[in-house]
Amino acid sequence: VGRPLPAGAASDSRAIASAAEDRLAGPFLQVAKTYLVRALPDGFEIVDQHALHERITYERLLSELRGGGIEVQGFLVPELVELSRAETELVSGHAEELAQVGIQLGQLGESTVAVHGVPARLKSPDVEGLVRDVAEILARTGKAPAPEEIIEEVLHRAACRSSVMAGDTLSEDEIRTLLERGRALESDQTCPHARPTRVKFTLADLEKAFHRR
Repeated sequence: VGRPLPAGAASDSRAIASAAEDRLAGPFLQVAKTYLVRALPDGFEIVDQHALHERITYERLLSELRGGGIEVQGFLVPELVELSRAETELVSGHAEELAQVGIQLGQLGESTVAVHGVPARLKSPDVEGLVRDVAEILARTGKAPAPEEIIEEVLHRAACRSSVMAGDTLSEDEIRTLLERGRALESDQTCPHARPTRVKFTLADLEKAFHRR
């Protein structure tokens, strides 16, 4: 008969086993400051850091919207964006719908939009780029779109512009945090534009590549 395990050894063993099976156990490798590589029990996967962060940001903005409203970061001094006269009228004419997604703006003169606030969750927001995206979305529809259509596409663009980009260097802790937030989502397999966030390779794939089977 073997000796009894020391007190706590069973739970320690379970913890070790759990850690070994944890999809987020490091180390991680960042390739070309764009792709994250991590080992899995049956192979490895490559994650597109921008696509994953874009999905995370989009889902959080959408959750805020459904939960009662998106928190807004107001500007002490409005940011002015120059557009064509037609674009200015188009954007300002949809100010009410845009306010629902945290973009607070109004017309200032014939060809200027004054932006008073953007969603607080956006990281280092590119205000001019965001407004130009909005103008392009509205102009492309050719008609007055439903508020829901505006909301969805504007959130897509906002999430894209405020996410970790290809070329950004991430520490191992930042990589782990990004992956943990992705895992907490109901689905983190694609970005809001339906591009894949990850590609998995099994041990069988590797064995075939190296002619081991």
